[in-house]
Amino acid sequence: MITIIFSKDRAMQCRLCLETFYENVKEKETPVVVLYNCSNDRHNASYETLKKEFPKTKFVKENNFKNELLHLVENKTYVLFVVDDCIFCHPFSICECTDILRLSPLAIGFSLRLGTNTTNCYPVSQTQKVPDHMRISGNKMLFNWQTSEYDFKYPLEVSSSIYKVETIQKILVEGDYANPNTLEWLMANNLHMYSHKPLLLSYITSIAFCNPINKIQTSNNNRSGSNLQYSPDSLLTEFEKYGKISPIKFKEFISNGAHEEVEVNIVYS
Repeated sequence: MITIIFSKDRAMQCRLCLETFYENVKEKETPVVVLYNCSNDRHNASYETLKKEFPKTKFVKENNFKNELLHLVENKTYVLFVVDDCIFCHPFSICECTDILRLSPLAIGFSLRLGTNTTNCYPVSQTQKVPDHMRISGNKMLFNWQTSEYDFKYPLEVSSSIYKVETIQKILVEGDYANPNTLEWLMANNLHMYSHKPLLLSYITSIAFCNPINKIQTSNNNRSGSNLQYSPDSLLTEFEKYGKISPIKFKEFISNGAHEEVEVNIVYS
């Protein structure tokens, strides 16, 4: 098992992602890798700071995204993909998730971002129906993604989902992608390969959500916040002043969707 966090020019948000991940994951020693990229020396220095703050986390600076990703998942059975604006809000167990996934051959993966609370689809500004589901193992559920809508019909993504590596191996090896966004686009456009895996697992209440207060990439037109105070360069400036996003408000936070814009509070040491 490996957790891979994709990050670019967002050390402030990556720090919050790591803080809340380690706060909530049961398996504190689980292998975590930040595969990062940066556009200038200032952003590069911010990741050097993170390396010191999180010594048990491995940081890999991106050179060839596909090659590095393939190397990271080599000989791994499961992978959890995470993006740097993801925030973990509730306790969870990776081992419980992978055990259930192992025992569910019809399941394509285990989503940490979906639950009965995720009734808003932020990218398209639409409400979404929680699909009919079966409650399993106490606080988890199983549903048919093929008959669902919006986020519930989007099972292959890179923000906070666990997959068997063998399930996505063909896409990872044979696909043409150069960053997390083009990888997710490729995954989403190959859903026809998974008619034999119509089910998706999740917690009853989602464990994590993405806080899209800004945007780095330009390869798509995904919706995001426009507050200049939260631009990557503005947050970098605050990072350099020893600022950090307080995680307090996100403890036991229940999001209304897989993505939700939430104001953040920057505190200084």
